[in-house]
Amino acid sequence: DLFQGLAMERLEKEWIEYPVLHFDMSTAKHVGKDELISELERKLTICERIYGRNEEDIYVNQRLQGLI
Repeated sequence: DLFQGLAMERLEKEWIEYPVLHFDMSTAKHVGKDELISELERKLTICERIYGRNEEDIYVNQRLQGLI
């Protein structure tokens, strides 16, 4: 509906929906590395409750990759 009447409507034939992870990191402004990682872990935990988690993913980078 958003592209009705526009060229984009004719170009795209198959619309696939993907989940979007939104991390508002403004809650971790002006903090150190440890606090930043802690805030990211907290936000990852919220998303993992929704999308699931591979228990083998321990570190922040593994957990983020697992969600993606």
